[in-house]
Amino acid sequence: MADRAEEPPLTEAGRARIDTFVDSAFAFAVTLLVIATEAPPTDVDSLKAALLQAPGFAMGFALVAMFWWTHRSYARVRPDGAVPLLVSLAIVFVMLVYVYPLRLFADVFVSFVTGGALRGEGPVRTIGTMRDLYLIYGAGFTALAALYLFAFLHARAAARRAGDDVARRYAGAGAHVWIVLTLAGALSIGLAATLPFDNPFYVGLPGMAYALIPVGIAIVGALQRRAA
Repeated sequence: MADRAEEPPLTEAGRARIDTFVDSAFAFAVTLLVIATEAPPTDVDSLKAALLQAPGFAMGFALVAMFWWTHRSYARVRPDGAVPLLVSLAIVFVMLVYVYPLRLFADVFVSFVTGGALRGEGPVRTIGTMRDLYLIYGAGFTALAALYLFAFLHARAAARRAGDDVARRYAGAGAHVWIVLTLAGALSIGLAATLPFDNPFYVGLPGMAYALIPVGIAIVGALQRRAA
């Protein structure tokens, strides 16, 4: 029996097609952030109300841009094969599902930090629904973070087998960052699932788990520099 032929590596055109598809999907996700609330304003009052939602849109846009930029960075070390393609498709799928809870979470967060001065148009108005929002948003965030973590770990393993030390170190640094984000999302889900929300003090704690991300990344960076 003849051996099965090895899968040929992707050409530059093939890689460009993957990147173009992912870029288009992220651009569509940004569009969904804008149109997820209501029709375009038709008078001055509705225009003012729409502008009050701009900070929430900015927060959602920043998060989508973060995931997009990470994928562009991952493309530098992405190996050939079916696994990176499937991971990219999974990232696109989760992002397009995640964009709606992202917009709602951003509106609620901005309303919270501004004391209600910039209230979004989402349906979250009671503490009782905050737990569900934390869990749904956290599931999307953690799924995306875990996918990027797996992508960088897979790229690091492929670079090690190929003897490419530069790609191995770059992919390793990316994996360390996404370990922090994955753990932050998992921590938020755990807090939302277990804390007694009948006490208002605990309502904001699942959201504060994401504030630990810069601290975690700084610690990881310090440990990497020390190891180097």
